[in-house]
Amino acid sequence: MTEAQTTATLSGATARPALVTVYAWAEMEPRHETRKVTRQIGTERVKKTKGVLFKSEVEVEKPVFETVEETILAGRSETRVDLDDLAKKTAALCEQLAADGYEVVSIVPIQSGRFKQDSGHKWVSRSGHQGKNAPEKWGSDPGYGATWSWGYGYSVTDGVMVTGRTRGVA
Repeated sequence: MTEAQTTATLSGATARPALVTVYAWAEMEPRHETRKVTRQIGTERVKKTKGVLFKSEVEVEKPVFETVEETILAGRSETRVDLDDLAKKTAALCEQLAADGYEVVSIVPIQSGRFKQDSGHKWVSRSGHQGKNAPEKWGSDPGYGATWSWGYGYSVTDGVMVTGRTRGVA
């Protein structure tokens, strides 16, 4: 909480406001990928034959590798909120309000909208030619054009707004 949210000055005396509002902002859920990684874990000594006419055995070190699967952070989701993180932040805010002498009166989600869209077109001649060029390219065989578009929208919880009231105030 900021100083302005926790204290107010009334005629020279410091008094706490009857209501305070604090915010907890959500992180987006981490997105993990599993991939195979080959790493060198050591070396081993092996005997090799050298030479064509005068053959001799030579001992050399050869690297030893192992392939393991590891999970890495590949970014963050665009649509899924990290609910565990948001719950911890919200609980911490509520506990802080209680420690400061407030009771929680409301927890309201803060949401925002997102969308994705695309469109396109394609020309197809009667003789089977395809492309994005205008039909006059094919002379008297104009064919037909196809146009499409799509889109969708969704909302994401960006965080919560927690309002607290001074204990004992109706």
